Amino acid sequence: MSLQHRPDREATAAKNYRDPRSFVSFAGHEYLAGEDVGIRRRQIWKRDERRCVRCGSYVTLTTMELDHKEGGLGAQRCWCPHNLQTMCKDGCHTGGELSKHGR
Repeated sequence: MSLQHRPDREATAAKNYRDPRSFVSFAGHEYLAGEDVGIRRRQIWKRDERRCVRCGSYVTLTTMELDHKEGGLGAQRCWCPHNLQTMCKDGCHTGGELSKHGR
């Protein structure tokens, strides 16, 4: 892991995360775990007005999926609000032929 993606202890402490695994990197990106993921899900869902950003249908917290615009498994998969969006599970994110992550 490069230095810019390592935890910045001072910036992390300022965020008051609930899960000790959550942190802010030296590059300023947030990486969340546990309860902090649920908190961020609610924030993004409310920001996106409880709608799928792709088709516009209303979703609940149980029928929505939180999509990382820049996905993958590396450092680009941050939990920063600018990298997250609300999508419906059964159509736009993972559910159908035209979904972002089609089966």
